[in-house]
Amino acid sequence: MKCCSPAIPENAGIRSAAFVLDNLLIDFRNVTGGKELTYQRNPSLRKLNHKDPSSPYTYKQGNVIIVEGDNLNQAMNMEEVIALIGDQKCVLKTLTNHNLYCIPPKSQPKASGKGDLSQFTVQMGNLRFDLGPVRYDTEGQAIFTLHTKIGLVVGAVLLVLLVAIIILVYRRKSQKAVRDYKKVLVQLVNLETRVGDQCRKEFTDLMTEMNDLTGDLEGTRIPFLEYRSFAERIFFPGHKESPLRRDLGLSELRRHTVEQGLNQLANLLNNKVFLIRLIQTLEDQRTFSHRDRGYVASLLTVALHGKLEYVTDIMKTLLSTLIDQYVAKNPKLMLRRTETVVEKLLTNWISLCLYTFLRERAGEPLHMLVRAIKHQVDKGPVDQRTGKAKYTLNDNRLLREDIEYKPLVSEISQFIAPFQIPPNRTERTPSPANTAQRHRTVGGC
Repeated sequence: MKCCSPAIPENAGIRSAAFVLDNLLIDFRNVTGGKELTYQRNPSLRKLNHKDPSSPYTYKQGNVIIVEGDNLNQAMNMEEVIALIGDQKCVLKTLTNHNLYCIPPKSQPKASGKGDLSQFTVQMGNLRFDLGPVRYDTEGQAIFTLHTKIGLVVGAVLLVLLVAIIILVYRRKSQKAVRDYKKVLVQLVNLETRVGDQCRKEFTDLMTEMNDLTGDLEGTRIPFLEYRSFAERIFFPGHKESPLRRDLGLSELRRHTVEQGLNQLANLLNNKVFLIRLIQTLEDQRTFSHRDRGYVASLLTVALHGKLEYVTDIMKTLLSTLIDQYVAKNPKLMLRRTETVVEKLLTNWISLCLYTFLRERAGEPLHMLVRAIKHQVDKGPVDQRTGKAKYTLNDNRLLREDIEYKPLVSEISQFIAPFQIPPNRTERTPSPANTAQRHRTVGGC
């Protein structure tokens, strides 16, 4: 059973409450289990547009209408409250002590009274609150919707065009990459074929001419130098004649004095401390050039040639000092250039120690290798001005142009002109016409 509570004045009190059914009086406490009937203060609601009550409240689609007030849920719940906009309900969502939230209809309701706008009313028990007219913002909504639709359509069209352009560009680039890849494959196949053919041709020519090359080199005499000539060329490069073979041009009066001085100098050179100090003093002089240092090192090597162990000891001491100097500066530059006496001493010492090995073992194979390389290089075209060759071993001196050439075979005949022979003497001279030697008698026969 539901019934409405009677209205009473605001400041009135309640002594008792009862239900009367067919002249039967039932106390309210008996029905509610001993609870008294109490009255709360009436709720109060503010206008929707309380800042400017003369203007209607503007509602935008998608929002919620919020009504502010006091004592809204003290004596009733949300099901007992009815909110209307015109003749249509505003669906209640939340009811608190100070706020009421409801969702209006989607479209503007018709006005129930005078005016063009619908009134927002709230029914709470016997109380009815008119909170002012409500106007839907249909113009802004329509404009926003139109702009949104236009923007979406334009964006979709641009997106489709962009995707189509990307796909077309990707396909073109993919097709171009495939074509380039096929071209590269064809070029690689052609290059491999040309290189293979050239290698086979060169290998065939090399094997064919190997016998001729071996025959030419086997009869070649190895131009070994005697030890004295070898040492002089190493010690004094660029000199046609060794300075040690020159005559001093001394008179008999001075010869004894010079020989005595040379003997004293030899004694001093055999002194390790003196010799090391002498070399260091010479190198400290600014006027002591690189050429002078090499010349001094060669003269010392000749003077101490019979005492290589002593020369080795001196060289080790000087090299130790030189290493310490380069470690403090730049170790990578050590022994790159012959700038000191000890470096030239080291060069002379190694050359002397390698002479026997070169003459007995390594000289002949090295000479054969050099002759073979030169013979092979000369079989192809050689640029007379730049020195570049087709069959060179040096990549920097390679003749990269493909030049058509033909080998030229020249025959050389030895010709010796005849000369006068004194009477009563006979000489044999070779014939000028043929390479075979024939003899004849000239003179008193």
